[in-house]
Amino acid sequence: MSVIFDIGNGSIGAALVALPDAGEKNKQATIIYTYREPITFITNPTPQNLAVSMLRLLKSVSTHLQKNGFAYLARGLFGRQKIQNVYCVFAAPWSQSATSVIDIKKRRPTLVTQSMIEEIIASSALSAESVGPADTARTVIEKKIVSVNLNGYDIVEPIGKKATEIEITAFSSSVAAPIIKKTEEIIRSLFHFKDISFFSYALASWVASRNIFPAIGDFLFFDVSGEATEISIVIKGVLRTVESFPQGRAAVLRSIVADLAVSPDVALSYLTLVLRGGAEANLARRVKAISDNCLAAWQSECQAVLKKIQQKYSLPQAVFITVDDDVSPLFCQTIRSIHSPELSIPHSAFNLVYLDGDIFRNHNRYRTVLKPDPFLSLESVFLTRFPAENIGKGF
Repeated sequence: MSVIFDIGNGSIGAALVALPDAGEKNKQATIIYTYREPITFITNPTPQNLAVSMLRLLKSVSTHLQKNGFAYLARGLFGRQKIQNVYCVFAAPWSQSATSVIDIKKRRPTLVTQSMIEEIIASSALSAESVGPADTARTVIEKKIVSVNLNGYDIVEPIGKKATEIEITAFSSSVAAPIIKKTEEIIRSLFHFKDISFFSYALASWVASRNIFPAIGDFLFFDVSGEATEISIVIKGVLRTVESFPQGRAAVLRSIVADLAVSPDVALSYLTLVLRGGAEANLARRVKAISDNCLAAWQSECQAVLKKIQQKYSLPQAVFITVDDDVSPLFCQTIRSIHSPELSIPHSAFNLVYLDGDIFRNHNRYRTVLKPDPFLSLESVFLTRFPAENIGKGF
């Protein structure tokens, strides 16, 4: 039995998950219990008060899981099932990710060994400082191979082969060291777990997407959270780059709060009414005007990121997105409406797939009749597939 913590910047979720054994066929995780709480709305967010709010919420979610979730664990002769693994998945801006291409040229064909690849990655430029701001100490949580190219060909199994030209694409993520330390302290104070593993949502979304949609090799992945948006591009199944900018769902609510002088809860209720078509005409016009202005600014940031990505890679038509259900129509429509003479979008429009909870019903098992949590569901698919994705097979 495992615990997954989805640590976003708009909410934090937790799940009790039975991950399949390594040798199990048709592997699927079984999600026993999930719980999620929103992060307290902050009128003037700063990195410091966002971190304080997140850590406070992490303790609240952890306490709830301890008091309520563990009752769902099966009882045996020697008591309830034990938690064996704990996984924390950090979204942007907590995690900062980067990719690096390492080129090696040899005069003679050289045998590729696992120790060689590990040494290359260990000495690569992907340090903690290269994948995050330099104003605070950072902890590298991931440093992995995502592609190996030998003599111009992408090779799934490079170990044992010879080449004169070796190109390795490496991926790395880091989190501020104080946040890692506080996260460990909060979780261990309640559960006394010995080992806690840390991952980025960028890595999780890439692995999960390419396993859920194996026929789609090229795609963009948008994760729209409370205070940030992260965009990844995958070409031929390989994660090529990850970009982010500090705008998300909270910016829309913050504008409604400011312009209409209402509380965050009222702002959300207004927005929900408008999206469902149940708002009075004048209110609907005002809320739509506010949200349209916000989304125009968000779309402009997206286009800047896509323009940067396009300098190295052709934009694919397929787009996957994870975003909170209550604002999904806004952001999905805004992505679909991206048009710019500076962007070469296939067939002039993106083919967007919104990853809501129901998409994951064919990829996980659920012990509840409630709608699956899409973020925890995606991370369960990731953790089901991750052990098989070793160096030489994508990592």
